[in-house]
Amino acid sequence: MPRPGAFTEFILEIGGKPEIERYPGHEAIHLMLLVDRLLDDGPPTWTETLSSSLNSYRASVTADRNARSGEYWFNYGQLTQTGSHSAETILHRHRFFTEKILGLLTPRRVAV
Repeated sequence: MPRPGAFTEFILEIGGKPEIERYPGHEAIHLMLLVDRLLDDGPPTWTETLSSSLNSYRASVTADRNARSGEYWFNYGQLTQTGSHSAETILHRHRFFTEKILGLLTPRRVAV
């Protein structure tokens, strides 16, 4: 699959319409890097579940941001605030974002 020229249109095409109109800059960066990875070795159903996974992720970030506590606040939300442009901070955010989205994209197997 060719790499997207117009990021938002590409995401809408493969993942359906998200519950937001635009991607915040910090999220767009992490999402572009993740999609690049998924194009090469993502789970087979990732394009079908990307939009719902992003919506679920955002809901968790919003809930933790409103409470000013929780893993989504400490590992992502507060790291998008002022002074969040250091390489270490961006890497930490990206690892957290990737781990959570991949967890949402990958179907869980139920032990029998």
